[in-house]
Amino acid sequence: MSFYSDTSTEEMSNELETLGWYHYDLSRHAAEALLLSNGTDGSYLLRNSNEGRGCFALSVRAKDSVKHFHVTHKKNGYVFGFNEFATLHDFVNHFANQPLLGSDTGTLIVLKKPYPWHVEEPSIYESVRVHTAMQTGRTENDLVPNAPSLGTKEGYLVKQGAIVKTWKQRWFTLNRHELKYFKDNMCEEPIRTLDLRACSAVQFDYSQDRVNCFCLVFPERTFYICAKTGVEADEWIKILRWKLAEVETQEELPDDWETTTEVIRETSRKVVGLSSGRRKEDKEKWWWNEEVQDNIQKKRLCKKKWEVAKAKQKAYDELYARLDTREGDKVMCRLARQRDTDGKDVQQVRVIKDRYGDGKVLTSELLGESAVSCLF
Repeated sequence: MSFYSDTSTEEMSNELETLGWYHYDLSRHAAEALLLSNGTDGSYLLRNSNEGRGCFALSVRAKDSVKHFHVTHKKNGYVFGFNEFATLHDFVNHFANQPLLGSDTGTLIVLKKPYPWHVEEPSIYESVRVHTAMQTGRTENDLVPNAPSLGTKEGYLVKQGAIVKTWKQRWFTLNRHELKYFKDNMCEEPIRTLDLRACSAVQFDYSQDRVNCFCLVFPERTFYICAKTGVEADEWIKILRWKLAEVETQEELPDDWETTTEVIRETSRKVVGLSSGRRKEDKEKWWWNEEVQDNIQKKRLCKKKWEVAKAKQKAYDELYARLDTREGDKVMCRLARQRDTDGKDVQQVRVIKDRYGDGKVLTSELLGESAVSCLF
């Protein structure tokens, strides 16, 4: 909690201490983490703002993001939105009526219930079973803090297509290092998720025939996006650049995979031991005698015959189904011709020569029949 020297500020702080959802000097990151992890849509809390004395921030969860609004304390009371409240009691009664807020991005939020400052913590703790050093020779100077960025934002933007260069309105949500866009704010599955850790730049763009346009530069593509107003575009660019700055300042700890693997293996040997190395069979077959094996073989053979019969029946069903169509007549004629051809002894006769051996080819159908009859 923050204490100030002047009497009015001290009285204001004492007055706010009676408010169960006043979170004192809670940071913006911590407020977003609390509301996103434990709150629901419409949950809110009041905290001190970093803009100076008498300035507060109302953090409100709106679906998958958190919005922050100004609350100012003046001599005549509290100023929030378009209203002024003479006392803290009037200010709290206003929230009891679940007011509706509308942000610059067009998001409508109903303030449903406050997030309390005092939350009971469960007394459940895990027991340490494995505790070993993953690296050696390091000191406290090697401990580098590494935390994800929690700033969130959402709203409608107009995006240019990748192949067909048309502009379509999409619902964008920014959470941690992921920028997702949906068909609208009612869809649950995003059209695409952009990882800002792969983004190289965010800047205003003047190459398109549109105002309030900015672009996100990725290795494989540059995304062109337009906002409704210049203020909204500036807000998106500021928070996206802040995300990129967070990515650049975060230093990754070195990974020594060989050391890590060896430590895990050694720890596993100490905790669970080593197995005998025998390969355990999937089924217990040691008690199978010849009679059981014969029965199993017969069962497999019957199953194979059943599969063949099933496939044959399926082929017949498909044939009968084809016969009931317009092409059925053609199929029947083709089968009849094939069956008639298969029933003949001589399936193909090219030429018949004269029996006298002079090499003449008989062309008359009657002469051919007489020559064939002489062979029998």
